[in-house]
Amino acid sequence: MVEELVIQIDENDNQIGLRTRRDFHKYDIYHRSAVLLLFNKKGELLLQKRGGKKKWFPNMYDFSVAGTVGNETYEQCMKRETKEELGIEVAFEMLFKMLPWEKDDKVSHAVFVATTDQDLVLDEEEMDSVRWISLEKLEEEIGQNPEQFTPQLFVGLGKYLKLKRH
Repeated sequence: MVEELVIQIDENDNQIGLRTRRDFHKYDIYHRSAVLLLFNKKGELLLQKRGGKKKWFPNMYDFSVAGTVGNETYEQCMKRETKEELGIEVAFEMLFKMLPWEKDDKVSHAVFVATTDQDLVLDEEEMDSVRWISLEKLEEEIGQNPEQFTPQLFVGLGKYLKLKRH
């Protein structure tokens, strides 16, 4: 079985080369992922509860998120993962990046936004559940139970709200 390769980057998202996915689990190596802020027509945001067997942030709420593989771009990753994890194809737009030093982790996240009312077909290996939530209710829940949410959700939501309010 051939091991999946992932792009290694520096802390400023410059590509260094390809490494096996296993290397990223064992060592302190920077890599890329794509994050989707998926809204429905009512303006509610999709949250996914990460699977209990996930290495990072198990059983915590997050945006839909996936790591890039091979030499794929952030956009190619987003297109592939919305189909694989959510079972949909949707037009999306890149909003901003969250670099590793913004969240104190080893991932450069490209943050995309999309809107859909399509029925989702979930990849149950990646997530335990999903739910739609208003931004106001999400901010309230984060204030009450911050330990239930991933660091990238905190930073990404903050940047999105700041962008949206300007």
